[in-house]
Amino acid sequence: MLSGGRLLLGIASGDRPDEYPALNMGFEDRGARFRDSFDYIRTMAEDYPRRDTAQGRLSDGIDMLPKPTAGRLPLLITGGSQQSPDWIAGNGDG
Repeated sequence: MLSGGRLLLGIASGDRPDEYPALNMGFEDRGARFRDSFDYIRTMAEDYPRRDTAQGRLSDGIDMLPKPTAGRLPLLITGGSQQSPDWIAGNGDG
C-alpha cells in the first residue's frame, strides 16, 4: 500500500550449509521447505487464510493487512532455490 504496488519480494532457499544448524533445520530438504513457505506466503494474501503446512498453520483467525494492491505479492525467486526451471517459470514473478 505504501509503495503503490511497487513492492517485489526476493526469496531464496539459502545456500550456506553452515547456517542451517543454527536454525535446527536440515540443508538437504531446503527445497521442499522453500515450496511450502512459498505457498504460505501466497496464501497470506487471501482474506482470513486457512492453510496447514510444515512451516506453520493459518487457521482463518488472523488476516494480513494491508493486502497487496495487485491482489498478490510479486515474488522474485533468486538463484535456483532447489527448484526446476519449469517450477520457477510457473510460480515466480520474474
